Amino acid sequence: MIEKNVNLYFIYKMMKLIGIILLLLSNLIYAQKIIENDSLKKYSFLDLKIKFDNYYYRDKTKESTLIAKYFLQKAKNENNESQIGEGYMLMQFDATFTDALKYIDSVKIYSTKLDKKVYPAKIYLLRGNLYFKFDYFKQALDSYILALRYAKENKNERQIAFTELNIAFLQNYIGKYKEAAKTFRYYLYNGKVLYNKSV
Repeated sequence: MIEKNVNLYFIYKMMKLIGIILLLLSNLIYAQKIIENDSLKKYSFLDLKIKFDNYYYRDKTKESTLIAKYFLQKAKNENNESQIGEGYMLMQFDATFTDALKYIDSVKIYSTKLDKKVYPAKIYLLRGNLYFKFDYFKQALDSYILALRYAKENKNERQIAFTELNIAFLQNYIGKYKEAAKTFRYYLYNGKVLYNKSV
């Protein structure tokens, strides 16, 4: 009986110790997250976007997601509608398909007050890219066609180029190599519009 009580007491003490260790670890992780967010405070929206791109294109999902969340929260705190839309756009990159669609729909809501030369074509480009990423090729093409229509209506040469290139990537992926090659060749020699960031 005494041996059983000693074992129970030992188990109780171990569980208590494990609980304390877990509590300390969770506080440490929480504190680290606060420090990470605090270290992001010094950055402008443009700086945060650049940091996001640097992490995202190096497949550092955890870091890019953290920056996207901070970007969106900062935009909401400042009630900056254009940046809220950008924040949702950043959030969709590493999201699941259904969450990404929701984020793109949120971009659409905030885009109604934004530059008509860029929106809604940008939303349909995002949607097309998402569908393409998840192998919904018909929906991707439909979205790209809408993006192209709006880009042409707004005479946005850069968006026209990106949309035509996305359609070419889709054509290439499904085996329509000749059609894709024509577009790629055209922009190989006429690609200056792709670098015009003012549009």
